[in-house]
Amino acid sequence: MVVHNRVRAHPEDAEAVARVVRSGQWAQGPQVAELERRLALMAGVRHAVCVGSGVAALRLSLLGLGVGPGDEVVMPGYCCVALPNAVLSVGAVPRRVDVGRGSWNLEGAVAGQAAIVVDTFGRPARVDFGVPVIEDCSHA
Repeated sequence: MVVHNRVRAHPEDAEAVARVVRSGQWAQGPQVAELERRLALMAGVRHAVCVGSGVAALRLSLLGLGVGPGDEVVMPGYCCVALPNAVLSVGAVPRRVDVGRGSWNLEGAVAGQAAIVVDTFGRPARVDFGVPVIEDCSHA
C-alpha cells in the first residue's frame, strides 16, 4: 500500500498552531510576518511571501514568471488538480505529459513557457528542462 498522506505533529507544533488560532489572526498576523522574515533570511533574499494554499503558491509563481493567457505549461500527467487549476487561473494552457515508469515524474524533453514538476511520493523531480521550472515540493 502506498500511503498518500500521513500528517504528524509534535506537541510543541500543535501548541504553536493553537496559539495562532486563539489569537484570531490566521493570516497576515505577526507569526506570518516573522516566518516570512526568517524564510527570507534563510534563503538569502530580501523578501519571502507566505500564502494560504498550494494553488495560491503555484499561481503566484506562474505570475512571477510572466506566464499568462495562451502560454503552455507542462506538468506530469499524474498530479493533483491544483496544478492545472493554477495554470488555468492565469489564462494559460495546462499540458499534461506522461510520467516516467517508476519515477512518477516528468522525464524526457519538455517544451512550453514553463514546467511544474512534483516530487511525487518523495522522489526528487528533475528540474533541468531548459524552461523555467516550478518545483512543487508538497510530496517531498
